[in-house]
Amino acid sequence: MKKRWQETCRFAGVPSYLLPYADHVYDSLIASQYSEPHRRYHTLEHIKHCFAELLGCRTSSTSFGSYNNQKLLPAVEMAIWFHDIHYNINEPKQELASSKVCIDRCIRMEISAVGHEAETMIKMSDHVPYWDSAAINEAEKVFLDIDLSILGQDSYDYSIYEAQIRAEYKRVPDEIFYSKRKEILRGFLERPSIYYTDFFKNKYEEQAQFNLIRTVAKIENANR
Repeated sequence: MKKRWQETCRFAGVPSYLLPYADHVYDSLIASQYSEPHRRYHTLEHIKHCFAELLGCRTSSTSFGSYNNQKLLPAVEMAIWFHDIHYNINEPKQELASSKVCIDRCIRMEISAVGHEAETMIKMSDHVPYWDSAAINEAEKVFLDIDLSILGQDSYDYSIYEAQIRAEYKRVPDEIFYSKRKEILRGFLERPSIYYTDFFKNKYEEQAQFNLIRTVAKIENANR
C-alpha cells in the first residue's frame, strides 16, 4: 500500500523535496494507525478496497471519468487515506478528528488546496445527514459512495463486515450495540437511496437494500 500512497502524493502535487516526508507520514502515521489492535474492519484492507472501488468508478464510461470534477480526484484519494485515520469508539466526532489530521499533513506537504477539499469530504463521512444531491459536488458523492460500498457486497462478505464491526465494539453490551446498529441501518434505509451516484446505485443499491433489511430483521427477531 505504500506505493499507492506515493502515487497519491505525486498525483496531489507534493513537491519532490517533500516526498521523503510523505514516506514518513505513511510509515509513522498511516501504517501505524490502521494497524491498531482494536481495529477489525477499519484497516488498510478497507483502504485497499476503497481504492479498488475508485478505480472501477474512474474506468467506467458512466462514472467519475465523465464528470467535470477531475481536478478534485486527488482530494478524493487523500480523503480515502485519512477518513478513518482516527478510530476510537470511545470518542465522539471521529470524522472531525480525522479531518484535522488530514489537513495538518496536507499543509505540511504543501498541498493545502487538496487538503481542504479532502477535509470537507472526511467531515461528511459520518453520513449524517443525507446530503441533498444538489448541495454537494460529484467528487464528494463518489467519495461517500465508495465509503459505503461495503453495504452492497454479497451476503457472505457483508456478514464478515458486520462481524468485524461487532468485534470492534466488543466491549459494548449486545443490547446497546444492536439497538444502535438497528438505528444506523434504518437511517440508511429511510434515505431516498443509499448511494448518490448512478454508478454505485446501479452496482450496489439493490444488494445493499437486501443486506440492511435482512440485518435489521435479524436484530428485531433476536429481541423478541
